[in-house]
Amino acid sequence: MLKRNSLILLFAGFIVFSLISCGAEYNKFIKEYSGEYISSIELKSMIDKNEVYKLVDLRLIGDYNNGHIQSAINIPYIKPEALYHFVNKPFLIILYSNIDTIQKNTYMSLAKGGATNVRILVGGLHSWSYGFVTE
Repeated sequence: MLKRNSLILLFAGFIVFSLISCGAEYNKFIKEYSGEYISSIELKSMIDKNEVYKLVDLRLIGDYNNGHIQSAINIPYIKPEALYHFVNKPFLIILYSNIDTIQKNTYMSLAKGGATNVRILVGGLHSWSYGFVTE
């Protein structure tokens, strides 16, 4: 009976260890393939405090000119190489678009290239409720 209980405890310990190990790998996978996010409230606070960041509107120039978030620069998703000179500088690159897939794909492209300073605006342009600037 003691031997059986020991085996059960050993097996349970193995399962718990496996789940913890897989959990860390899963979190890494989610971060790499879903992205790291910043909320609209956090971004608004950064804008109000004049913090250093690069806010990048990934939409095409016509959409950008029709209205974008204050302080955003336009680097369309079709030209992601233009973002590479911002990679791993001492500020955040914050990406947004009106299409979630564009944000995530651009994030993944930069992350695979070694970028650690990139975030995605949660909900993209649709989540921004603080007004827009037009060109």
